[in-house]
Amino acid sequence: RNVRDQPPIFFNPDYSFSVAENATVSSVVGPVFASSQDIGSPPGLITYSITGGDPGNNFAVNASTGVITVSSMLDREQVDFFELVVGAQEEGTPPLYASVIVNVSVTDINDNAPSFGKISESVNVLECHPVNNQSVYTANATDSDYNR
Repeated sequence: RNVRDQPPIFFNPDYSFSVAENATVSSVVGPVFASSQDIGSPPGLITYSITGGDPGNNFAVNASTGVITVSSMLDREQVDFFELVVGAQEEGTPPLYASVIVNVSVTDINDNAPSFGKISESVNVLECHPVNNQSVYTANATDSDYNR
């Protein structure tokens, strides 16, 4: 006789994945997996859910497979890292629960054009200024993409 008295256990103590900021909705981020610790058969059905770390609902987890997917557009310049909490609940009376941390890094793509501080700028150069590869003006631009 199987006594359900042990919570499910995840195969890893935590999980880490990365996903590009241009990943489309339904793109796979990665799987988590938990199993029953109870001895005997049959083990209880385990269902997965995201229980924390995703206030914008950017991710979803398949309740029966544990596969995490993108559920809305990501923007690395807004949020570059998520620390999701994924739960696994084993059916039974009482239902037993375990959770794991899933770290998701959002990787950058070059999706933002550089911008200049001033829209237009005038520079006057004397006609007699020597031509010797010296700059006469330096324009500054910023790019919100990472390391660009």
